[in-house]
Amino acid sequence: MSRKSTTKSLIALTVALLALIIAFEVGRLTTSLTTTLTQPKSQGATQALTPNSTITSTTGADSSMSQKILAAKEVESCESAHGMNSQFETISTASNGPSTFEGCIWPPSIASQQDGYWRIDLTHQSGPGRNEASSSDVTNVLTPTCQKVRVVISVGVQGTQSTLPAVVLPIGIITSIESLGQQWTGTRPYPYVTSNEIAVLSNSSYEISAATCVG
Repeated sequence: MSRKSTTKSLIALTVALLALIIAFEVGRLTTSLTTTLTQPKSQGATQALTPNSTITSTTGADSSMSQKILAAKEVESCESAHGMNSQFETISTASNGPSTFEGCIWPPSIASQQDGYWRIDLTHQSGPGRNEASSSDVTNVLTPTCQKVRVVISVGVQGTQSTLPAVVLPIGIITSIESLGQQWTGTRPYPYVTSNEIAVLSNSSYEISAATCVG
């Protein structure tokens, strides 16, 4: 082999080695740049989410607080408009016990008037029963500003006080303490109530101790 041919071979080998080295370095640099560029974006996304989450949480808390402040002001306004000293009141007479139940709620609902006020008047009439043993000689008449009333009845027998389970009664119903919530089907004369009243038959041992508009 001539000296000239050997030189050409060495040059070709050198060029090939340089090409491999350059390709390796370019590949390593590309990988490094990709990692560097990707990582800040990921971290940036995480950092961007954190402030947004904080803002959302703070905004929700502010909204909840604003609603509570508004509710308190509206309830206070309702109390003032209807001459009440507290949000829920029971007015009683010395002889017949409770005669009026009233309250203020906010926001208003189907159980209240537009200003959040509801009221239930309670009166007593003679019942269809002939005596106290009939458990129907007293008609308790509820006249509410709503369509449904949650009623709690207290019982006093031989010095012992107890409370019957609460029951929801619709206007227009005549029911008895013996079957609360069911339409009374006793013998005539039926107690007279209008379509916007509720009649609960009992005797003097029973008392409607609480009533609330619920629908």
